[in-house]
Amino acid sequence: MLDGIPDQLRAGDTWKWRTSSADYSAADGWVLTTAFRGTESLDVEGVADGGGWISTGAAADTADLPAGRYSWISRASKDGETYTVGSGVVEVLPDLTASEEPYDGRTDAEKQLAAVETCLTTLLSKQHSSSSFGDQSYTLQDIEKLKRIRDQLRSQVAAEKRASNGGKGRRILIEFGGL
Repeated sequence: MLDGIPDQLRAGDTWKWRTSSADYSAADGWVLTTAFRGTESLDVEGVADGGGWISTGAAADTADLPAGRYSWISRASKDGETYTVGSGVVEVLPDLTASEEPYDGRTDAEKQLAAVETCLTTLLSKQHSSSSFGDQSYTLQDIEKLKRIRDQLRSQVAAEKRASNGGKGRRILIEFGGL
């Protein structure tokens, strides 16, 4: 079981996590509700567990959530009073078993990078005098511009991968001097 809500959850899975608050204890009668808001909504009631709560989002309830970014807020309530005990953002990943349709799990930046690289390859092969990327057409004279776009997208993709890996995967350059 998770302590708190992670950065990513998958639609169609059971979501289960533990929440505690030093100020609003379940043992004192506080009730916890966690609300997820994005393209759809899901509310999950916590069940008292000692001084904290265990919250469970049933697989049947998460299955209908479209993939995307959701904000969440956990609030403790008792006797007409309500206090926020946590909030954040979670990426809901798609339920890959729910559809037989092809799925492209690349980010927008990864898709754009692939498209600009295809455009560059087409132009550099000199089999075509122009190639399109996005909603714009490019010629051989635009090669440097396309390379700049490609380099920016490469940096963006690398930053996204580092962010999704908790900062791991960065290049660290070390230089050793002679004696």
